[in-house]
Amino acid sequence: RIYSKISPSKMQTLTEMGLYHIASLFLTLAITADLTEVCKKLQVLLGALGESELEGGLRKLVWRTHLSVCLLAAERGQDFSVFLSPITNSLDNISTTQQ
Repeated sequence: RIYSKISPSKMQTLTEMGLYHIASLFLTLAITADLTEVCKKLQVLLGALGESELEGGLRKLVWRTHLSVCLLAAERGQDFSVFLSPITNSLDNISTTQQ
């Protein structure tokens, strides 16, 4: 039910505190429910933010959330390579813009 309440367009209007609460909610759900399903949905919502348009605090929070997803998967002994694509895409964008 929570998934349907939070759309990508709503994510774009969140403040840093709002994004923190959404990330905390989804990470808590990932711990107690199906990690893969919850984290994939979280990453879709984070992907709607467009990292290049984010301010410093929001960008850090998005990165921390992506890394937390990877850590949760690693702690459970799951393959976290499926969660790495947003991180590698961001690193590719950074390296491309700095050249």
